[in-house]
Amino acid sequence: IDLDDEEETKVKCGWPQGAGNHSIGDMNVLLEYVEEELPLGQQGWQVVTAKFNKWASQHGWPDQKTMSLETKFKQLVRTPKPTGTGVCPPEVLQAHHVDDLINEQAGTHELNDSDFED
Repeated sequence: IDLDDEEETKVKCGWPQGAGNHSIGDMNVLLEYVEEELPLGQQGWQVVTAKFNKWASQHGWPDQKTMSLETKFKQLVRTPKPTGTGVCPPEVLQAHHVDDLINEQAGTHELNDSDFED
């Protein structure tokens, strides 16, 4: 019996072992595709992933999973703007802008506690 025939070839996704996180260039590309698509659900994120992975393969990067890209975008959105005179990184500002566009398309908006005053 040849055990080699039974081994499955695993498709590798994500960054190579030991590689750092997304670079600013990668994040800008991701934000560009998210802004183009304004994904409201899984299908939209799959389109973003397909575009990003096409770009990644052209630049020698491995494919990313949909959940990984969606999580990265949401991490950028959750990054608080600095208080005082702090400078907010451009990719965080862009993520907040794109998130506002997504919410506008979905017809949602953030509510403040003052919106619920009696």
